[in-house]
Amino acid sequence: MNNADLITKECPVCGRKFHTIPVGGRRFCSRVCYEAWQAKRRKCVYCGKEFTPYGDERFCSDDCFREWRYTRVHRTVPDLSLPPE
Repeated sequence: MNNADLITKECPVCGRKFHTIPVGGRRFCSRVCYEAWQAKRRKCVYCGKEFTPYGDERFCSDDCFREWRYTRVHRTVPDLSLPPE
């Protein structure tokens, strides 16, 4: 591959321009920028959606937190509606 096949992209973290291949190329100019971006992004514990936390958050929304809490609580509580046989 020669230089004519490369495209110029801008790093979303630092704004530096770099060259990469057009399809499946790099998104960041360096490993340091990639790791800085990864540190800012997290996956929601409940749905797996990527989000930017504010502080120590583990969930992307209040709805995900409530669903996670509901399924966790009700998964461990035995069903007492029917008497044992």
